Amino acid sequence: MTRNILLFAFVIFTLQACTGVYFESPQPKNSNSISNFDKSIQGHFSSCDSDTLVITDTKILLKDKSSNNNEGLINDNVILRQLNNYLVINIKDSVKSQPVWQVMLIQFASDSLKLICTDLPVDSIKIRLKGITPFKEIKNNEGKTTDFLIDPDSSDFRKLIQKGLFNKTLSFKRISFEVNNPQ
Repeated sequence: MTRNILLFAFVIFTLQACTGVYFESPQPKNSNSISNFDKSIQGHFSSCDSDTLVITDTKILLKDKSSNNNEGLINDNVILRQLNNYLVINIKDSVKSQPVWQVMLIQFASDSLKLICTDLPVDSIKIRLKGITPFKEIKNNEGKTTDFLIDPDSSDFRKLIQKGLFNKTLSFKRISFEVNNPQ
């Protein structure tokens, strides 16, 4: 789990503070999990910031421009699910000792890949959640709301995507289909 947390902590750091919404269960709810990445999405990708993303059948390896390597394996702590043209990555985490899931989307088209997450002010998140799904506010020690905990059904999860809850994108371009021994 530590390797998975490191990878996705880096991804979140790279996406500059993508946070704010946690889920009680993997999304989309009641969908089948995928045990590996499809061959069409496997390969080496590069961002405009010179970060490299390598995707194999069961692993994501992210190398930043400082040559820091972080990898995550698909397992009980990293769950993949499909929703229309998105691959949904669910990463197990905890907030105030409560197990939760961070959720990011991958959108893939021939030679490009987008990692998409939430990076909105608290008020904007609340506006997007209201009327779609119940939510619990997570407060800091000063009593200020910093994050939200939600448990939408599949239909509400789709509505949240359409409403722009996932708004921050990191784009990668494919540089190779080769995936042997990513290091």
